[in-house]
Amino acid sequence: IEAEHVHLPIPEPGATFERAPADHPLFVYCGRLSVEKGLPLLVRAFARLHAAHPRARLRIVGEGRERPSLAGMVRTLGLGESVTFTGWLPASGVEQELTDAWALVAPSLWAEPLGFVALEAIVRRVPVIASQAGGLGETVEDGTSGLIFPNGDEDALLGCLEAVASGRAF
Repeated sequence: IEAEHVHLPIPEPGATFERAPADHPLFVYCGRLSVEKGLPLLVRAFARLHAAHPRARLRIVGEGRERPSLAGMVRTLGLGESVTFTGWLPASGVEQELTDAWALVAPSLWAEPLGFVALEAIVRRVPVIASQAGGLGETVEDGTSGLIFPNGDEDALLGCLEAVASGRAF
């Protein structure tokens, strides 16, 4: 069977894109703010990480119905200065948000079919922390292009965040 090269269904890095990780642990989520994306799981795990790494930051890029409850959760956990919401951004804005990220986090609770955001991060040399089931787990090479954790497992997600924040990974 003859093989045919198929290009990735994502934009290549822009001509001016240059990776420059922040001087403190910075994690970025990009996507819809909806229940199946696992954002409460991420915020809880990040709060636990933040207790040990108070300079760590989380940037949430995207919009959705869950934003008010997530903002309330951030306030309740005392993370107001450490978690920012950017709202929806065009592709160029998402690329800019990845520039200084230590890792992109994709904590989906369900088996994402593909998850373009992981591919967008990987081609920009940004490690990805992603849930295992589905396309994210098939896209991210554990230990090489990112870290994988079982869907919905807060302790395992915390372990991945900690590995990146402490410099043990990437």
